[in-house]
Amino acid sequence: MNRSPALKYILTAVVLGSLFIFAMKYFAQLSIQEIKEADSPSEVVIENGKIYPTDVPKGAYLLLDVDMEFAISRFLDIYHYGFLKHLHDKEIKNTGLRRFRSPDHFVIEFKTAELRDLARENLKQAYSNQFKFTDEKADKGASLKATLTKETIIATRQQILEKNITVLRNRVRELGITKSIIKKQGLNQIVVQLPSIQDPTQAKEIFATSSTLEFRLVNEEADAFKVQAGGIVPRGAKLYKERSGSPILLKRHVLLTGKNIARASAGFDTIQQPSINITLDKEGTKLIANATRTNVAKLIAIVLIVYKTDVKKLENGSLKKEITTTTQVISVARIQEELGKRFQITGLESRKEAYDLAQSLNTGALAAPVYIIEEHIISGEAK
Repeated sequence: MNRSPALKYILTAVVLGSLFIFAMKYFAQLSIQEIKEADSPSEVVIENGKIYPTDVPKGAYLLLDVDMEFAISRFLDIYHYGFLKHLHDKEIKNTGLRRFRSPDHFVIEFKTAELRDLARENLKQAYSNQFKFTDEKADKGASLKATLTKETIIATRQQILEKNITVLRNRVRELGITKSIIKKQGLNQIVVQLPSIQDPTQAKEIFATSSTLEFRLVNEEADAFKVQAGGIVPRGAKLYKERSGSPILLKRHVLLTGKNIARASAGFDTIQQPSINITLDKEGTKLIANATRTNVAKLIAIVLIVYKTDVKKLENGSLKKEITTTTQVISVARIQEELGKRFQITGLESRKEAYDLAQSLNTGALAAPVYIIEEHIISGEAK
C-alpha cells in the first residue's frame, strides 16, 4: 500500500528533527563538560578570600607598589646639577635653582630678563627633548620654569618599572630562590610570587630594603661642628654624620654611585676588619679616575644610604606609605693617587653588613622604592 507523498515528507521531517535535537543535546553536553572542566577547582586556588590560578606557586604572593613620584624627583636631581653646570660653562649667571614638592619641575632665577632669555635659548638647545621652558613671574629679577615633558615622564616611569623588575629578579636569584615569578601589573605595580618563601617577614627583608653608595668630596674649607651648632651651610655643601656621630661637610656633587659598580664582594682588609672589594664598570672607572686625578691630596668620603619602606593601614582602611632613609659616612680617606677599576672599601661595622651591602650592590639599587601593599602565603598545590 503506497503512502501518500504528504505522509512521507512528515515522517522525514520528524526523523531529521529528532536527529537535530539529539545532536544539539550532544554538543550542549560537550560544552557543559568543557565549562565544568575549565571552572573546576583544579584550575584555581582560593586563599584568604582571593582567587589565584594554579600557575601561582605555593609560597609567598606579594603585590608591590612603585613610588614613581620619589623616583622622578631623584631623576630631577640629576638635571639639577646638569642645568647649573651647563649655565656655568656658558658663563650665564643665575641666582639659584628652586625645587618644589611637585616632582616634575623646578625654577631657575636670574637678576635680569636678558640673562633669563639667554639661558632659555641655551637650555632649549641642550634639553629640548626632556623639558619645556616657560617664563615665570618674579618679585625681583626674572625666573625660568623647566618642566619635564609628558613623553619624558611616561618613558621614565616605564624605565623605572623595568629597572625595578630586573633588580628584584637579580636580588631573588642571588638568594638562590628558583622558579620565582616577577612581572609588572598596570603602570606602577609589580607582582611577585616566591614558591620557596613561607614567611612574609623574610619577603619584606628582600623587597622593603635597598642600599647604595655615593662617593663625594669633603668640604674642608668650613668647620662642620660650627655648622652643626647653627652656622650657615656653605653653598654647594651638605651636612652629614660619620658613624662616630661627628658632623662632616660633603660637597653636593656626587662623583660616583653604586650603579657604576660592576661587582662587589665582602672580605677583610689588612687588619682583618670587614671590607668590600669593588670592581667598577667602564663608565665608573672613567668617572673615579677623573675625579681622583684632579683631587689628589683631598679627602673623599663614602656615603652609605639605606632605604626602608613600610605600609600602615589607617582606621579608614586607606594605606599610608612610609620611607625611612638612613645616611651615614662610613669611610673618609685622603686621595693619594688616581684610583682605577678596582679598590677596597673599609669602615663596615660587621661581616654581615659587608655581605648584605655587597649583595645589594651586585643586584643593583632599585630605581624607586617599593611598598608591599598585599602579601599572602598560598598553601594550595600548583599543577
